[in-house]
Amino acid sequence: MKTTLWVAAMVVMCLFVAGAYAEEAKDTKAAVQTKAGTVQKIDVEAKTVTVKVGDAVLTVKVTNDTKIVQGDAAKTLADVKADAKVTVEYTGADAELVAVKIVIAQ
Repeated sequence: MKTTLWVAAMVVMCLFVAGAYAEEAKDTKAAVQTKAGTVQKIDVEAKTVTVKVGDAVLTVKVTNDTKIVQGDAAKTLADVKADAKVTVEYTGADAELVAVKIVIAQ
């Protein structure tokens, strides 16, 4: 009887933990946003890229984890140029936007 209760308790606990991880993963994916626009400004010192998206302006921080690509080629922040068409995937809100990936149009 004790073994059955112990096994049942472990199953419930595993289901609870799995559900918590699934919810966390869902929240993380939902937090990534994607916008396409034109680069207005690059600040290599501050590690930021400012992109005009329609009537809005979006400034994202570039970190060591940010992937910058053009086609299949890996690029760096120095390769991003003003007036380039880009798609930016980012997380955060308001003044704390962090670029996850920047795709430079070819």
